[in-house]
Amino acid sequence: KVNSYLNDEIGILTVFPGNIIKSGEAISNTRSVYFHIDQVWIKTGSIGLHQFREMYPTKDLKKKFPVDKKVWCDVRRIRSEEAEFQAIVVCGEDEFGEWQQQQQLHTADTFLQHSLEFNLSVI
Repeated sequence: KVNSYLNDEIGILTVFPGNIIKSGEAISNTRSVYFHIDQVWIKTGSIGLHQFREMYPTKDLKKKFPVDKKVWCDVRRIRSEEAEFQAIVVCGEDEFGEWQQQQQLHTADTFLQHSLEFNLSVI
């Protein structure tokens, strides 16, 4: 779920025990996860699934994804004092399945990796 926002573009998610991270490892304790607006995906009627900022202004992030909203995410482990993980994607439950399908069809690993590293550097 969305736990808090550090600013208009960066927030913290809380991931609860029982969830599985990308490596297949089960999370045994509640964990904090950084996320950046560039990792937020949303579905818009006429366009379909897209990154949040492609259609919405930054200021709308907190309106569409308010604190305590349940979200689905995929994460990677990072080294940070504030959080152990960084989100690769954040979206609603319905959008998450569609995002996974898109990722299997489009291998944008190079861009995704660059974006994740850049956003981690500004945290």
